[in-house]
Amino acid sequence: GNASHITEGLAEPLQVNLDAPAAEVFISVYDTTGALRSTFSTPDMAAGRGTVEWAGTDMNNNPLPDGNYRFEVAATDAAGEEIGISPLSSGRVSGVTFNNGEAHLVVHGQSVRLDDIIEVIQGVAAEES
Repeated sequence: GNASHITEGLAEPLQVNLDAPAAEVFISVYDTTGALRSTFSTPDMAAGRGTVEWAGTDMNNNPLPDGNYRFEVAATDAAGEEIGISPLSSGRVSGVTFNNGEAHLVVHGQSVRLDDIIEVIQGVAAEES
């Protein structure tokens, strides 16, 4: 998935999977209307799964409102050649829905197909007061 979320002004890190080491990774962030809200890049990432920190700001470094966002990624190697990169996302599952008889998990209000799930990790249970 390519989803990200800002909660209480804090953006969750963006997760990617690189086919090869990247000299530079380029990120574009869009809001739920499809409007481009931020673009930035980060240098030198190893192959495999990695994390890119995003401040949750727009192109003028103004804080973006809490909510759901999506991101697109591209990457180049040291020679400037494009390399394969895939966006990943994570989040707490809040429900299960069925679309055309197929189960989907609900994460940050978005439907995620089971085929798109890479791993599920049990989170820490919230304490009851």
